[in-house]
Amino acid sequence: MHREFIAVADRFQETSGFVQRALRDFGLLDAFESQPDEDQAACMRWADAAVDDRDQEARVSQLLDFLARGLPLPFLYGCDSRDRSKALQRSKMEQG
Repeated sequence: MHREFIAVADRFQETSGFVQRALRDFGLLDAFESQPDEDQAACMRWADAAVDDRDQEARVSQLLDFLARGLPLPFLYGCDSRDRSKALQRSKMEQG
């Protein structure tokens, strides 16, 4: 049990580092850090819950896209492209 916990903690730390580097590289770290702490944490858990590296990269890419567009963090909508479309439509309607 202890080894499983360490493995999970190590993976989460790797995910967190990957996400932080991506945010920094794309100049979106401030936008991410301006989100409520609980949303930041939930977003990290969402990225970490990816089934494989490809899925994780897709989730981080979606995170970067949503932050760049000023949308709510994507974990609120999941990875489904239909959910993403709904979020984008909602954003357009709110912007008038």
